[in-house]
Amino acid sequence: MSNEVGAIIVTFNPDISGLKRNINAIYKQVDRVVIVDNGSNNLDSIKELLQTLRINIDIIDLGKNLGIAAAQNRAISSLDDLGFSWVVTLDQDSEMADESIQKLKVTSQYGDKDTGILAAQYNDSKWTEEQRKNKLDERYDKVVQKKMVIASGNLVNIKAWKAVQGYDEWMFIDQVDFDFNAKLLLAGYKIWQVNNVVMDHAVGDVIQKPMLSRVLLFPKKAIFSDHSAFREYYIQRNTIIYSKRYPEFRRHKYQVIVSMIQSRRILVYSEPRIKKLISAWKGIIDGVKYRPEDDTNFMEFRQSLNNRRTKNEN
Repeated sequence: MSNEVGAIIVTFNPDISGLKRNINAIYKQVDRVVIVDNGSNNLDSIKELLQTLRINIDIIDLGKNLGIAAAQNRAISSLDDLGFSWVVTLDQDSEMADESIQKLKVTSQYGDKDTGILAAQYNDSKWTEEQRKNKLDERYDKVVQKKMVIASGNLVNIKAWKAVQGYDEWMFIDQVDFDFNAKLLLAGYKIWQVNNVVMDHAVGDVIQKPMLSRVLLFPKKAIFSDHSAFREYYIQRNTIIYSKRYPEFRRHKYQVIVSMIQSRRILVYSEPRIKKLISAWKGIIDGVKYRPEDDTNFMEFRQSLNNRRTKNEN
């Protein structure tokens, strides 16, 4: 069998039964599966699961939590070394339906050298029907162009990944996917969402408190995905960093103000809310301090794009 499509699953203290469903859902659809572990305290249980399943799966043990970006880069690099052309990126709590990869591969975009990502839609079982209707594109016969897709459920062109220098490991976790999306678009690649591929996926712990959310003036369709204080820092910091790096794609002109206002959603979350709020505001402050022109790696990427454009023009 030729190496064409591999899959990576990034793990960090995973629920073993959920990881088992993830593996069983994907391993028959691809040519190879790589698990890259970010310092899980239940790594032995992960290894025992793989022995029980008796499936030939590679595991890369990073030894500590280096973040989603570093984990994805390490795993994709290993598949690139083996000659793979495409890779499916999955979180530990994602589950691809049968024939999902085949549905992605039969699209005309799969054969287009300018395609950077073919993405699945995702559905969270904890959403209300109104939230689900707002999130899912029900034009299931369509393949639509996107500017932003979450990292899980992506079929990534490895040539495109190399062309934009992979995922930004300094960002660590949140907005890593959107940062990667922006780099692909700036480099001339396209991102497509294949609507008839819908993945089961959880983004944080969805909380439903309709009365409190209405008091806080959130719309009924708003989704509250609870995260740790650690995550809240990166969510807020990296959202502002993204808006500063990519004015071409930013969602809000005054992202700092928007982030400050939106941080009230933490009042809907579980305890310790004060700790989460403090972490969020620390992230906002560090985001305000960030200057793209002082970011050497990012400026090198921007310069590489300028050099490429100059070369093409000549």
